[in-house]
Amino acid sequence: MRGLIYGILLFLLGQSMIWFQTNGQFIWPWFKRNPIIIALIGGSTISYMFIVATKLVAQYYDGQIWPGEIYRICGWNVIIWNPNPFYDG
Repeated sequence: MRGLIYGILLFLLGQSMIWFQTNGQFIWPWFKRNPIIIALIGGSTISYMFIVATKLVAQYYDGQIWPGEIYRICGWNVIIWNPNPFYDG
């Protein structure tokens, strides 16, 4: 159960980081001036986070990866993406 919770939290953190990575250019001038640095550091970190999260959730579900996709696609998109359009920095 601990692995499932950690996996879900990593999916949540990864989705949040992706939002900041792609929309940070509209909030902070540094992000706008340094897209390559943001892509290299953020992209690698976020990708690794999703790899570990997928592994943890798949282990909980006896090697099945589809339940993790349900968490990632359905659950977190509703929680993460719905409030973010209302951020007016």
